[in-house]
Amino acid sequence: MDLTCCLYILVSFHVVRSVHGNCPDECLCPDPRVVRCSGGTVTKVPSSIPADTERLDISYTNITIFTSNDFHAINESLQFLIANTPELTEIKPGAFDSLTNLKVLLLTQTKLQKIPTRLFRNMVNLEKLILNKNKLQNISHDMFSTLTSLNDLNLEKNQLNYIPEGAFSQLVNLQSLSLAWNNIASFSQKTFQNLTTLRFLRLQKNGLRQIPPGSFDHLANLEELSLQGNQIEHLPADLFSKQPNLKKLFLSNNHISRLPEGIFLNLPVLSDLTLFENCLVNISSGVWGPMPLRELWLYNNKLVHIADRAFNNLTQLQLLVLSRNHISTISRDAFRGLVALGEVSVHTNKLTSLEEGTFNGLVALQNISLENNNLKSLPGNLFQNLPILQNLDLHNNSLESLPHELLNSLDAITEIILYDNPWKCDMDTYPLRKWMKLNPLKVSSITQTACFSPASLKGTPIVDVRDENVTSTTVITQQYFTMTSTTRSTFTPIFTTPWKSSPSHNSGDNGIEKEKGGGLTKEALIIIIVLICTVVISSLVICIACKRKKRQSSGNLNPTSTRNSVI
Repeated sequence: MDLTCCLYILVSFHVVRSVHGNCPDECLCPDPRVVRCSGGTVTKVPSSIPADTERLDISYTNITIFTSNDFHAINESLQFLIANTPELTEIKPGAFDSLTNLKVLLLTQTKLQKIPTRLFRNMVNLEKLILNKNKLQNISHDMFSTLTSLNDLNLEKNQLNYIPEGAFSQLVNLQSLSLAWNNIASFSQKTFQNLTTLRFLRLQKNGLRQIPPGSFDHLANLEELSLQGNQIEHLPADLFSKQPNLKKLFLSNNHISRLPEGIFLNLPVLSDLTLFENCLVNISSGVWGPMPLRELWLYNNKLVHIADRAFNNLTQLQLLVLSRNHISTISRDAFRGLVALGEVSVHTNKLTSLEEGTFNGLVALQNISLENNNLKSLPGNLFQNLPILQNLDLHNNSLESLPHELLNSLDAITEIILYDNPWKCDMDTYPLRKWMKLNPLKVSSITQTACFSPASLKGTPIVDVRDENVTSTTVITQQYFTMTSTTRSTFTPIFTTPWKSSPSHNSGDNGIEKEKGGGLTKEALIIIIVLICTVVISSLVICIACKRKKRQSSGNLNPTSTRNSVI
């Protein structure tokens, strides 16, 4: 039985290696017309590759050079050549001259710094050319001039710093061009002008500082444009005016400080746009045209104000991210018209207040993030007419109380985050205490949502504060401040010890003088009694609060919210 298995394995291995003729010793031939050569023992292109080979993979070898004769034996049949060869440093002129029927060439992860100018001159049938992850420093203006069938050209992750004018002028069937992750600082207005069939253009992660006006005017079929991760400071107003088919536009991680009026006016099918991590100071209402944009990411800019109808025409927008800016004011009608908006994130800004009606008409709104601002108060009707509002984050602001009208409007809320605010536990906090006690499961980290003042209740969870605690504390505080105010306004001394009595000639006056100098006055005694009572009552309140807090601390802490705000 064991001998039979061994024989079967040997025969199978022999069939795999020799399925279509003489397979080179250092290679495998798993399928008809497929040869794979790899490993450190392969130092040159094998000379015995079958003539009918259609697919040759010579990846991860120690080949350092392609000579002019390496592929002559398979000149007509080869359609796919994959050469992921880390040690390759040179390709001789004419090395690919015989590969006239080649359709796909992958030449990646090599040490190549340059390529012979006419290396691809006979590849008239080539459809896909992948040259990424090499060390190419330049390309000539006629390197790709004969590749009229090419539809995909990838030059990503090289060291290119310049694109000569006319380098792509003959690529009339090109659909995808990637020049990302290079060192390109600029390009000519005419660089892409003949690429009328281009659908994908990727220029991200270069050193581009400006885009010449009219650079994309001839790219009417463009669907995706990637410009993120450059140093672009200014965008011409009509830069995207002739791309009616553009669906994805990436402009994040640049230095853009202003969006010209109407720059996105003629993009009727744009559905993805990124503008985060720029230097934008404001957004005007005339920037946008009608488009099916679903998400708009504007975080990490320098926005200070959101004007009325700043997002006009974005009627299909579902997510708006304005976090991590310097926004101090939002106009009442800033979000007017965003009828499909489901989430708005304005956290980590400089807001101190919001106008009534800021969220009016946003009937689809489910999530609002307002944390990490400096909000001191909120209008009672701020969240009215938001029938499906589910998540509201207000933590780390400067709120002391919330109006009962606001709390009563949170019918559909499933989670509200309120901790890290200076809640003032007096009678004004009664609506909040009542609402929290009625809806304990809706308040995230409810035990961390605690009183900040008065001092006697500081640190006490709001839900554990009783009405009598608030009433007594409020009364005592009012009495103390009233008494102090009265005392200070009349300047009545507690002790009256005359430095020297004056002689009196009237017996009645003498009696009065004796009463004044006889130790404590009636007013002083009353004040002392009130102070003593105040101290005793305050001590009792503090003791009661401490005991309750101690009992609560022995229980389990509520887990913090599992919901993370949008960036």
